[in-house]
Amino acid sequence: MKVSRISNLLARSFLVFIIAWLWASYYVRGVFLIALISITITVVFNYVVSLAYKKRNRIKLATKQEREHLHLVILQLKFMTQAEVHALFKKAFPKAKIKSLFHTTPTEHDIVKCVKSRKDIKVIIAAETFPPQVSAFARTLDVNIILLDGEATYTQILAPTQTFPEITIQTKKKTPRKTLAEIKTLIFNRTRTKSYVITGAVILFSSLIIRLHIYYIIIATIVFGLALTSYFSPGTPKNLFD
Repeated sequence: MKVSRISNLLARSFLVFIIAWLWASYYVRGVFLIALISITITVVFNYVVSLAYKKRNRIKLATKQEREHLHLVILQLKFMTQAEVHALFKKAFPKAKIKSLFHTTPTEHDIVKCVKSRKDIKVIIAAETFPPQVSAFARTLDVNIILLDGEATYTQILAPTQTFPEITIQTKKKTPRKTLAEIKTLIFNRTRTKSYVITGAVILFSSLIIRLHIYYIIIATIVFGLALTSYFSPGTPKNLFD
């Protein structure tokens, strides 16, 4: 893993350095100054990327864990009896009486029953999802009615007090399946990085034969930019040039 990270860092640095060198050599004279500018840009770029990666990975990890737990909680609520769900809601939110419809797909008839059975001013109904026509029907009623879907129930009722049901029902882990890559994935797939680098190198070396014009710099920048972008895209190889 460590060797892979080092090789990826070196490959990324190489691509950034080449792009920086191309543009610096167009505007600046002197190999030392060009090299200094290119190295500085490469170091700054890698520093910014490392910070962005750390922040993104923390957010992704938290979000992924929360989504997985939310899914398991909603699944558990569907397997629980209405009495069990009501007891859980009462424990999490004692001040409000919440009607649970997690055991079924809510219909207009269910909304009517909940409204007729409640004498409170506010009617709160929780379910995994509410069909659009049911939500529209509830909005037409001259009643203070609140519909909480699965995510809202999790974030507004259960999570604030960390009151969750005991997870006894699990789901099978999904087997990764290959799908047809879309245009974006196809262009920026990490496996294409090597071909982009080779193409960029050919353009770069051809400029040694023909005078280096802005056109070469732009085209080489685009190609090396594609190579650099493909590095950030998820791919099967762990190493950039595998």
